[in-house]
Amino acid sequence: MSMKMDLYVYLPMLLLCSTLTIVSGQTKLINPQLSNNFIDSYLLPDSTIRFIGSEHGRNRGLFYVDKLLNGTITAPVFFPESIGDIDFNFAGVDCKVLPMKSGDVVLGINQQDCDFAPYSSLARFSINEDVLWAVSMEHFFFNYAVHKLTLVDSNIICLISDGLDTLYFDMDGNEVAENLLYVVYDTVIAAPIGYYAKLGEDLFHLTEQFDVFNLAKLDDDIRMLSVSGDSLIIVSTSNALVTLDSTFDLISNSQNFINVNLISTSADWIWVGQKNGDIIQLDYLLQPHDTFLIHNDFQLMSMVVVNEIMTLSGNYISATGSSVFLHSTNAGQFNFDIKKDIAIEAIRLEEPIIYSFEPFAHPWGFNIPYKNVVVTLSNTGQDTIQTLTVLYSAGSGCFFCQGESHRWAFDSLNLFPGLQIDLELDDFSVWCVSQTPTKFCLSVFPADSLPETDQINNRLCVDADAFLTGVTEVGSSAWSISPNPADKFVTIHIDDVTMTAYQGVIVNGRGELVERIELTENTTQIELEDYVPGIYFLHLMNVEGVYTTKKISVIH
Repeated sequence: MSMKMDLYVYLPMLLLCSTLTIVSGQTKLINPQLSNNFIDSYLLPDSTIRFIGSEHGRNRGLFYVDKLLNGTITAPVFFPESIGDIDFNFAGVDCKVLPMKSGDVVLGINQQDCDFAPYSSLARFSINEDVLWAVSMEHFFFNYAVHKLTLVDSNIICLISDGLDTLYFDMDGNEVAENLLYVVYDTVIAAPIGYYAKLGEDLFHLTEQFDVFNLAKLDDDIRMLSVSGDSLIIVSTSNALVTLDSTFDLISNSQNFINVNLISTSADWIWVGQKNGDIIQLDYLLQPHDTFLIHNDFQLMSMVVVNEIMTLSGNYISATGSSVFLHSTNAGQFNFDIKKDIAIEAIRLEEPIIYSFEPFAHPWGFNIPYKNVVVTLSNTGQDTIQTLTVLYSAGSGCFFCQGESHRWAFDSLNLFPGLQIDLELDDFSVWCVSQTPTKFCLSVFPADSLPETDQINNRLCVDADAFLTGVTEVGSSAWSISPNPADKFVTIHIDDVTMTAYQGVIVNGRGELVERIELTENTTQIELEDYVPGIYFLHLMNVEGVYTTKKISVIH
């Protein structure tokens, strides 16, 4: 017992191995005008934190951002869209990230997009932004997504697909044969000496050559593994949080914190949290000291402490989508009070929304008129606001629609700090929205001269009272549906002697997409056994882009 207490007393001194840098809390949004998602973070050899995110929309890029040792966050650096003959489509991308000790990173890039996208791929990027190699999964290995990416040797990468195919590559991107001596660990993380790995309930300390140097068996499955220097290992299991010393001797064990998936340490504290949750500050005996609440608009995905500076990162949700946020603060004086210069306090819709579903709404979707909208804004900063913009943005499916945005610019306001103002928005309509209007959301943007954090906490959504008035049904003598009403199936007959392909969708009475279809023959049968009884609408488009729609009554 005395040995464990001595280790606890001296452990903070062991961790104070570098000069402390004190910073005040600051927040940076990456590409705030675009929709971005946080993917992962890892440490480079010089203790720089690297963050990886994906940019959606038209640019469709994958980028990384470095946080330097002095607390400065650099501008995003984008990965190339192609390497040799391999093209990447980063829209909706999901990457598996494998950082190397050298500072390079191997990405398992899954292409997930409703538009055409290339197959998944494996690529290695150097610490200096160079592309070393890339391998496409197309017709070469499998057509599944990359499910797992890990090391089975210091020079061998293991890739497992979501179809459970297992492949091995060397550091030059060449496929290598399976070796019966390879152990595919759940997680492998680099340590100052060797590696730490977990597999089920077992914790391993591996040498640089991946030989087992030490082994500890825990009572529960290991969920999360974190290393502080080379002197403390923090393990989150399904039933406890455990701290071990470098020889795997137990320091402390607490069953008050289970399934923790964010762990980091400062000189005096252990910080734990849940993704999309709050942060808890513990001492090294796992006794709680404080809890820091994270606002729901911030999806916390990463927490790293380097040189006593904590950096939080993840997704900030706004009306325009999701931006990657990075927040730096001094770990000894933790602060997540986000500065906000302008905030939306209330949104009033003076009357219910009467909307319709239109098959010709560019080319189909809801037509939603908004009238007599009043928004209450408050100046919560220290600057007088004279110019601002209110933004409405509605999302939609990418198969047909692209959604619409509306902006209202206001100037000569003289909105002084601490004051509120009511602004009435001009009436407007939104077309081609594929979701029913259950929420109404606005964002506000002050002048560009205000601090870069002015786009934090600028969004508000309210419930909308909305009523669907009906659906316009447009018929065509060129095609018919029978039987109607229908029980188990309907038959679509198209009177077209040339018969080119028709694209179509089936939506329910709420306008929700049920099924996409493609008709390549004059007669096509659609099975209805999984359809809930009710009214549905079939919309078809021919090669000339002409739309027609018919109503289907489903009875069982």
